[in-house]
Amino acid sequence: MSSRAGTLAPQQLSNLLKLLPDVQYAFGYGSGVFRQPNLYEAGQQPLLDFVVAVEDPAAWHAQNIQQNRQHYSFLRWLGGGAIDLVTEHLAAGVFFNANVVLGDQRVKYGVVSLKRLHRDLQHWDDLFVAGRLHKPVIHIIRGNLEVSQSIAANLDAALRLALLLLPQRFSERDLYRTICRISYLGDIRMGIAEDADKVDRIVAGSFSSFEALYGRRMIQGRVAESAQLARSYTGSWRQTPSRAAHLQMTSELPMGLLTRACKVARVTMEDEAVGLARVRLMAGSNLLEKGNLQHSLTSAASSLVRRSSRRQALAGPLMAGPWASLTYLSQKVMKAWRRRPLPI
Repeated sequence: MSSRAGTLAPQQLSNLLKLLPDVQYAFGYGSGVFRQPNLYEAGQQPLLDFVVAVEDPAAWHAQNIQQNRQHYSFLRWLGGGAIDLVTEHLAAGVFFNANVVLGDQRVKYGVVSLKRLHRDLQHWDDLFVAGRLHKPVIHIIRGNLEVSQSIAANLDAALRLALLLLPQRFSERDLYRTICRISYLGDIRMGIAEDADKVDRIVAGSFSSFEALYGRRMIQGRVAESAQLARSYTGSWRQTPSRAAHLQMTSELPMGLLTRACKVARVTMEDEAVGLARVRLMAGSNLLEKGNLQHSLTSAASSLVRRSSRRQALAGPLMAGPWASLTYLSQKVMKAWRRRPLPI
């Protein structure tokens, strides 16, 4: 299926992965995979974005340099170990080869360690890969049970945070926009190298895919039960959590976000020696007692995204090389400024 017609066929992405060393998990995302309204020029072939997760990034990059050395900047001369150091200590855990040719397709692909992937999905230390997986993706290689469980926990966390940020009554579109916006809060690219209407475009182009991700979670499961979610005959949703349930929802947020929210609100957290469950419970209680929870959570998410997006931007010239990085950035800026209004 053409990317301009809708969702890219998974087999097309799977065929591209055959040109890379073996990976343990992979997903495709972005406007090249999921159609976004009024974004494409006639005859334009969008860049395909995907991320792969591997057990040993240094060894994987060493092998990929042998197979696809043209994808790498000067870092290829330093080897896979140096590339992994840049990824872990300069970037936000993902090494991108951007705007390269794989087969006959222009692509941007990121490489992350399985360990870093699990950590971000479960704790939101970076809210980077986790943020991408809040939104619809194509799972090219689904990975093992542990990967599936981490992805499910990440989706539950996104729904939980969105409900805490939304009013008592909201529409399904409001929910998906709130979830989608989480990973763009604080992103240094927004308004410069990213379309300011990106959130609306993503939701408009992938509404049914959002329903597939979150529809059942809104009807059953721990988050839906805590929020006491109910749908009215008009199609809108209502949440009526008790104070105890509100505390539970807050305390069960990812630890990276919860810790940052406590710093924003200037409330103390218990020492981990007392046990993680008590640390979470007291953090949630202190945040609720402090008040202005939505501001604290929004600021915390913004802080996490700002830090990771800044780190990726600073590492970009090393990953792609200065000239290639500038070329890619200029294309992103032109795409953002060329955007057309959404139909009313």
